[in-house]
Amino acid sequence: MRFLAKTILTAISAAYAFGPAQACVMMADFEAEDVQYADAVVIGRIQNYEIVKDPKKHEEHEAFRRKHPEIFKDVKSSGRLLSDYARFEIRVDEVLRGNVDEVIHATWDNSTFGEPTQMPTGPYLIALRKDGSPLPPLRGPSATLLPDPEPGRFKVLQAPCAKAFILEHDSQYAVEVRSLLSASGK
Repeated sequence: MRFLAKTILTAISAAYAFGPAQACVMMADFEAEDVQYADAVVIGRIQNYEIVKDPKKHEEHEAFRRKHPEIFKDVKSSGRLLSDYARFEIRVDEVLRGNVDEVIHATWDNSTFGEPTQMPTGPYLIALRKDGSPLPPLRGPSATLLPDPEPGRFKVLQAPCAKAFILEHDSQYAVEVRSLLSASGK
């Protein structure tokens, strides 16, 4: 029984310690057809990109690490937690689907793999969804899904454990998405 409790505690702490990089067992394939779940699709440039950390979750994590140092003795912390997310604006160059302003305020909770600390401005093809919109299906053996971090903002469309719909505007993925949108009449 004691072994089982220690094993469970170790697994939970490892999830905290390694953060988003370990939230998926394996990467799921990107499916361009998931664009059907988007409320808006734009070509635009990212500006004012920042990582938002939940101070309460980070405090809880640090308290847990201090309380159980034996679990973390051989583990390096990334300093990132699954609850962290990115917030940014998109300066829209072209609207492919939806009705949006010239500047979109968006979040990206890439809890399956973690968000980069910085993003080049682009341009990107970005598919977005609104609060409460359906998500693409789970295609991998596991994923971590968290509540929308900032209700009222657009969220980057992303199937669990798959690549996000932040695509280089001239990439093969973006070409495929544009083709699908054209075929469906947007």
